[in-house]
Amino acid sequence: MLDVALQYAQVFLLVLVRMSSFFFLTPFFGTRNVPASVKAGLAFLLTIIITPSIATTDMGALYMGASFADLVLVLVKEFMVGITLGLTAAMIFAAVQLGGMFIDLQIGFAMANVFDPMSGASSPLTGQFKYALTFLLFLGLDGHHGLITAMMQSYNFVPIGAFQITDNLMSVLMATFSAMFVLGLKIAIPVVAVLFLIDFGFAMLSKAVPQMNVFALGMSLKTLIGGLMIIVTLPTFIYLLREMFHTMFTQMDTVLRVLGG
Repeated sequence: MLDVALQYAQVFLLVLVRMSSFFFLTPFFGTRNVPASVKAGLAFLLTIIITPSIATTDMGALYMGASFADLVLVLVKEFMVGITLGLTAAMIFAAVQLGGMFIDLQIGFAMANVFDPMSGASSPLTGQFKYALTFLLFLGLDGHHGLITAMMQSYNFVPIGAFQITDNLMSVLMATFSAMFVLGLKIAIPVVAVLFLIDFGFAMLSKAVPQMNVFALGMSLKTLIGGLMIIVTLPTFIYLLREMFHTMFTQMDTVLRVLGG
């Protein structure tokens, strides 16, 4: 009886490592607003639920009696699976912060960064506003349920110990990184384009009327127009968020298929 319990404990530990590394990095669950005890508790609960089904599979049975050296190697692999999935989701969410940074640079808010309690670091003012909207919509669309489901189903694609770094994996991660920049630009372009036209207009005005204090007038006008454009483009931003969530889950599915060979 004790031997069986110890064998199950090995599989339990392997599952717990994958779950924990994922929940401490992924959007929403990985933010500082969610206490570490909640993250650990959720990972522990899901591990309890899924371990019996994993232990009955061929891969689970293979590692039930693994040596210490083999167990350490597989622990590292499971940690990498969770990290890879978590970073894939997090990179897509970073597009919102990136778009906000582009907007703030053009408006002139770059020096007014605020402390982000979700990440524990300074973030762009506009990015913080859009990030909050992103999380509200993400929760409203049950995106957090989708993350949990994706993690539970990851064992169908990547069994225990099956992780391996391949050229395809690196290509998928680079594609995810590129998608982050594209989404960030899509979020910022409507506002940045209008502000660029304002800059161009004031440049022409300064040539025509050198005595005018274009800098002071331009900063005030850019702040006003930039704020209005952020409000006007909110419907477009919501549409892009839906595209972003779809991209996130699509990339996670692609990563799982690549990891599983």
